[in-house]
Amino acid sequence: MISRSRFVVAVMVLALVASPMTAGPAMAQGKTVKVGFLSGFTSVCAPLTESNLKGVRLGVEQINAAGGLLGDKIDLLVRDTKTQPDEGVLQMRRLLLEDKVPFVLGPCSSAVNIAISQLSKQFKRIQISSVANTHRATEELGHKYYFQVVPNTRMEARAVAQIAAKQPWKRWVTIGLDYEWGHVGIEAFLQKMKELRPDIEVVKQYWPKIGETDYNTFITGIQADKPDAVIAFLFGPALINFTRQARGLGLYDQVKSVVSLYSVDMLKPMGAETPLNQLGWARAPFFALEGPAFETFFKQYRERYNNDIPDDWAVMGYDAVMLLRAGVEKSKSLDPDKVADALSGITLQSLRGPITVRAADHMASVPVFVGWTAESKEYPFRVFRDTVRVPGDQLWLSESELKKR
Repeated sequence: MISRSRFVVAVMVLALVASPMTAGPAMAQGKTVKVGFLSGFTSVCAPLTESNLKGVRLGVEQINAAGGLLGDKIDLLVRDTKTQPDEGVLQMRRLLLEDKVPFVLGPCSSAVNIAISQLSKQFKRIQISSVANTHRATEELGHKYYFQVVPNTRMEARAVAQIAAKQPWKRWVTIGLDYEWGHVGIEAFLQKMKELRPDIEVVKQYWPKIGETDYNTFITGIQADKPDAVIAFLFGPALINFTRQARGLGLYDQVKSVVSLYSVDMLKPMGAETPLNQLGWARAPFFALEGPAFETFFKQYRERYNNDIPDDWAVMGYDAVMLLRAGVEKSKSLDPDKVADALSGITLQSLRGPITVRAADHMASVPVFVGWTAESKEYPFRVFRDTVRVPGDQLWLSESELKKR
């Protein structure tokens, strides 16, 4: 297990190179206000970042068409972290010191998120995450200026464990990307599973490096372990590569399920290659969302992006921008301190329904969607059947639990 402290210490050393007093945030000057978008356009984060940015851009365009933030149009500054913490720190410092942005959206990687979150705290600028979701960002390292509209790892692990624990699966193997998200996600899942099913057995754990493309050795190892089920904290291209190679080696004929993050960005390119009847979770799948706000967004997104179907990351990117607007409008200010105060405890009518940003940790009460992969009569790729929408306020730590961390 990677050390939870050594990385944060390294980040703080980097962050302290510059003093937060060397530059102030760019408040409304003229007719624009700068908003940073900082995420990974390379490695496994690339497809998530691209669609997340599409959702953000659509929201920005709509806000600007309606007059902007308090009359000032948003100038969106896009920066690439290369899915690396050190590059994330470098680009975040440039946004804060050179571009003097008061608000930042992003990133994708949870490791990068921890790094830049410490900078948003130091420089007192708003950061809203709609992809990166380690629960440490809100539970242990949360602060006044950090907000999250993506369900954290503990929330999604608890949601899927509630369904997995009801299955007659006793022997488990875990496989997770060897960085922050993979480790804390699997830890949270096993913690909840052992609480619900003390009889489960963890046979073995595998930790492929982020960016790994050849999973054959891991898959044959899993087959030799003969588990009932596999919990896979893999996403996007990593999960696609794993699934295709696992199909070729016959893994899905040998286990009851590979439980994983079957988000829309994975389901669309996989098409009929996605194995059926796999238990999975998603953060904002279009096929499980409804209501006038989402229906309008769905139509507008497809019109804006050549009939493309929005995935989870696009939905959450849009929600992040609209949360920022709500905070600005409530505070009637572009000052990060006042906006942060306004966002704490705010309720937003999001694309996923009404969500409230809890004052205790700035985690939004966003849902997690759990279901089984199934054929679709409407789309050329697989979706979920028997989807359960688990509200966020049933999944996060209680406030008394938070105080103990």
